[in-house]
Amino acid sequence: MINTALQVAYALLGSLGFGLLFNVGGSALPLSALGGGVGWGTFLAVSALSGRKVLAFFLASAVLSVYAEAVAHRRGDPVTIYLVPALIPLVPGSGMYYTVYEVIQGNPERATALFLETFSIAFVIALGVALASSMAALVRRARK
Repeated sequence: MINTALQVAYALLGSLGFGLLFNVGGSALPLSALGGGVGWGTFLAVSALSGRKVLAFFLASAVLSVYAEAVAHRRGDPVTIYLVPALIPLVPGSGMYYTVYEVIQGNPERATALFLETFSIAFVIALGVALASSMAALVRRARK
């Protein structure tokens, strides 16, 4: 298995690549890429401590969303330029791939199990982002 620092570096580089693809420019690009490292590092830490993958994805997406909200607020930029590229390492692409693979191989039980796990991960990622973004909006409103 790849060590933790290398995994975080790969997540950072992946987010950097998607930041370029999404035309995130200037000084926002490295901050957007850093978010990918923050999110993946959080995922690895929570996974190691709890052993619960779905919880790790939820907390990683929530931490990442708070990071994106804070950076965007501080710089006066839209949150999406920091959030979207940084979420890329968390996307359960391998789960989607292996779900389809098992369908093609004729293993409906395994395909169903993989689908449910992948759907759960995608759901908790969206939930983590939504909750953290909603809480950030409440904090901003309370400060006004």
